[in-house]
Amino acid sequence: MLYLGKNIRFLRKRKGWTQEDLANRIGKKKSIIGNYEKGVTEPNLAILMRLGELFGVYWAHLVDCDLSGEPHASFLSDEIQRQIGEYRRQIERLEQENRRLEEKLRRLE
Repeated sequence: MLYLGKNIRFLRKRKGWTQEDLANRIGKKKSIIGNYEKGVTEPNLAILMRLGELFGVYWAHLVDCDLSGEPHASFLSDEIQRQIGEYRRQIERLEQENRRLEEKLRRLE
C-alpha cells in the first residue's frame, strides 16, 4: 500500500479534519488513524471503501496513486458532492411522498 498513509493524511487535512474527526467518521480510535498514516497498520477493504467515500476518491486510488500532487481526476468536487447529497434528499422526499400517496390510494379502493 504504497501511498495509503500519505494519502489519508493529505486528504484528512484537506478536509480540515483531525485524526479524531476521521476516526469518529469510520468508527475507529484516533490511534488507528495515526497507525494508518504511519503505515503501521492497514485498513481492511470495508474501511478503505468507507475512506474513499468520505474523501470522494475511488478507494483503490488511496492505495496506488499519490493524491497529494496535481489535482486528481478521481476527486469529486465539493460542489458535486453537495449536489449528490441534495439529490439523495430529494429522492428520499419523493419516496416518502410516493408511499403516502400509495397508502391514500389503498384507502380509496
